[in-house]
Amino acid sequence: MEHIIHFINEYPWVIIVILGIAFYINIIILFIKRYRKNRVTKLVQQVRNDAQTPQLFLQVHSGLGRFEDIAVFSEDEHGVRRDVPYMFNGKLLNPALILPEGDYIVSFTIIDRDEVGYRSKTGPYEVRVHIEFGQDSVLVFDNETKQGYQEFPKASLQDQSNVNSLQISTQGEKYAD
Repeated sequence: MEHIIHFINEYPWVIIVILGIAFYINIIILFIKRYRKNRVTKLVQQVRNDAQTPQLFLQVHSGLGRFEDIAVFSEDEHGVRRDVPYMFNGKLLNPALILPEGDYIVSFTIIDRDEVGYRSKTGPYEVRVHIEFGQDSVLVFDNETKQGYQEFPKASLQDQSNVNSLQISTQGEKYAD
């Protein structure tokens, strides 16, 4: 220990050099992370802006609650579950999962609240959903029955004249398990 203290007393500029090197290494790491984040962000924006990408909108039936701890699985013919990567559409009022077409199991919990503001966490729940190419759907969770189901809105992305005026409603056909 005395040797280190003697070295620092004799050459105090070494501390400044070491801190400078550490600073420039951190700056390089930050530039690399920023470049990767920008590249991924551009890819995500490209996928979101694609009009044919189906979205699974998340909706609590009473409007008093939100989805938490969402996980998406696919199941093969032997019953083996595999995690499926998904993206959110990034909208606060109409959150949606962006998924490729196929059959999935969506696992989630619900943060439920009543009119007074009391919050409780319920779940986990699982709902089987079917995603079709070019058609949005809605995953609805009913607070009273504690069940989730999938609905297909009447307007779809295949009808290009209604893409900008697509309204998500709770009316439509339900997807049976």
